[in-house]
Amino acid sequence: MKKIKISIVTVLATLFFVSCKKEARIAPSFSVVGYWKGAFAAGSGIDLLMRPDGTTRLYIETAGADTAAGTKADGRYTVTDNILKCHYEDQGESADVQALLTSSGSMDGILFLGNSGLDTFQAIKQ
Repeated sequence: MKKIKISIVTVLATLFFVSCKKEARIAPSFSVVGYWKGAFAAGSGIDLLMRPDGTTRLYIETAGADTAAGTKADGRYTVTDNILKCHYEDQGESADVQALLTSSGSMDGILFLGNSGLDTFQAIKQ
């Protein structure tokens, strides 16, 4: 009987320590901080400025124009594993970006513009 109790205590203690183990996070293999230049599938441009303090600026420009002529919005970003998430708000409008950081210096993403839909893009760190 004593051996059974010791076995049960050992099994329960093992389960307790295994179940309390923290999940390991996969850090990106590079920093997202910097300027990213990209294009939508339809051809217009998307640029993202990622600052070290977690703030970001989104630039959307029509084909052939520069960032000064396009739309700008400020927001915040987070990186979890190799997923970048950004949220922007400007004059009552909102936009969200979700992107997969695919390799050192590139991302494949989706831009969600409020209620008006979404568009896919690719960007490269400059």
